[in-house]
Order: sequence, then structure tokens, then C-alpha cells
Amino acid sequence: MRCFATFLVLSLVCATGLAAQADEIFSEADYDKEMRQVMEPDQFPVLHHPPMATVMEAGLEIDGDEPVIGLFLGGEARAYPISVMGGVELVNDTCGEIPVAVSW
Repeated sequence: MRCFATFLVLSLVCATGLAAQADEIFSEADYDKEMRQVMEPDQFPVLHHPPMATVMEAGLEIDGDEPVIGLFLGGEARAYPISVMGGVELVNDTCGEIPVAVSW
């Protein structure tokens, strides 16, 4: 119990110090000055209306544990593999004639 109490006190002291320090470093007045554009416009990779196929049609072997972003909308189902989304990060698509944007 004594160890837990010591840990709790140290956590509170450290958290309070870090919060005060963060308030001093990132004030709202300076926030706009600190913003920097990292990428130029139109440099973010986007995939528009990718062709869809079943795993068998595509000739792929996908493990049942393969992480995907799943979507079921308008009576249609789509799966966007994370292995693909990692390089693209944004897909503009339609699902059941409904426009969607899938982001990773």
C-alpha cells in the first residue's frame, strides 16, 4: 500500500509539472506562429474509385487475421486492407451508390 501511495503522489507531482510546462510552451497566442505546412497541396496520396474484386478473383491469399477497414453501406460490403491503406492513406469511393472517403 505504501508503494502505491508513493507512486500516486509521484504521478500527481510529475503530471502537474508537465501540464504547467506545456501551458507555458504552447500558449494559444503562439499557436498560429508554430503551425507549419509539411506537405504541399495535392501531394497527399489519394486513391479514387479503386477496382474491387473478391480475394479469389484477385488471386490473393489473405490470412483470416489480415486487418482491414470494413464498410457495409447501401447493401454493399467493402474491405480496404490496411497493407494497401498504409501507402495510400485516403480512398474516395462509392458504396451502394453513396460517396465515401476511407482514411487511415
